[in-house]
Amino acid sequence: MTWLLRSLAATLRFTWAFVWRAALSGLSGGAGLGGLFGGGLVLILAVGALVSSRNPSVGDLARSVVGIIGWFLAAGMIGAVLGAGAGVLLGAINGLALAVLTGLWFRRPPEGEAPRYVTAARVIAATLSLPVVVIVLALLLRIPLTRTDSALAILILPGLIAAGYFWRAGGRLAGWYLQAEDDARWAAGLRAEANARQARRAPQPADYLGLHRPL
Repeated sequence: MTWLLRSLAATLRFTWAFVWRAALSGLSGGAGLGGLFGGGLVLILAVGALVSSRNPSVGDLARSVVGIIGWFLAAGMIGAVLGAGAGVLLGAINGLALAVLTGLWFRRPPEGEAPRYVTAARVIAATLSLPVVVIVLALLLRIPLTRTDSALAILILPGLIAAGYFWRAGGRLAGWYLQAEDDARWAAGLRAEANARQARRAPQPADYLGLHRPL
């Protein structure tokens, strides 16, 4: 029973190490991408409406520019908040998936398997990110996924950008684990060497009996 509890605790610590790092990466990336997407979408729509207006006066242009700036900042902040929340959730999902991948197949990868492990982590992170971002945006913007016009690009383009971001984030997370494993092996080697030196210096039982003393 004690062994089972220790194994469960070690598994939870191992998984949590991946999840919180991936969630933190998703927080920063989601806030940045969400802010850019929200502000950029409003800016495109506002500039399009301004260009299509007929013979606006200077006062109308000035008020429109001020209004565009205000809406751009507001939409950017809202997008950053929503993106941060979605990024944390998506990052946690990616971290859990990478923990499962690492625990099942690459817990202690040989030296030649490191590039394959990093590639697998990148592919999993990007593959999970694209559909999640597209579905979340479709729900927020109320755009049916069955549409085939240019509105679908509003969903696909951010999804591809998020997939590219998490591709790199997955590679960084895999690199962190490989570095941690190298550090652990190096520390284990130092401990083994220190134990071996201590064992060589320790007096043997025969020494206490005087059996090794010269006559």
